[in-house]
Amino acid sequence: MMAHPTLKSQPTAYPKGLFHTVRAFQLLAAMIVAGEMFYFVYQLKHGGHRVPWMFFFLHGAALFTLIALMITGFLHCRHRLPAVLNGGTNIVASALWVGGFGLLADAMKETILDACTPVWWGNDTGITICRLYKLLFAASLLGTVSTITASILDVVVY
Repeated sequence: MMAHPTLKSQPTAYPKGLFHTVRAFQLLAAMIVAGEMFYFVYQLKHGGHRVPWMFFFLHGAALFTLIALMITGFLHCRHRLPAVLNGGTNIVASALWVGGFGLLADAMKETILDACTPVWWGNDTGITICRLYKLLFAASLLGTVSTITASILDVVVY
């Protein structure tokens, strides 16, 4: 009698190259955003300033994405990753990224295109903050686009 194939032995329905590329972009964006958020929150708290609530929203998107990538990555390696489960987590992550990026873009709309020069930012510390904000903006955009792309891939695979 022939044994039934287990979930682990069944091939995944995701196209390998695209699946791993999208997840790599999600991971890169989430790590950059989470790292910057930890840095900004630490600096603001120790400087006696209020932390904008928008930071927590964006930080939540990055941390949720990192946790989701770890869990779904484990499932992908150990078992067959269900597109419904992965799609559900990516839809939640997409909503968090869209909300966080939208709030960030709204807060930065006046300065995002300005050059990081002493004329606008005063000194080396200001210039560094300007560059970090631009990196945060770019990484948040990458996180938003890559997570929406992952959601679309889940729908196609399903």
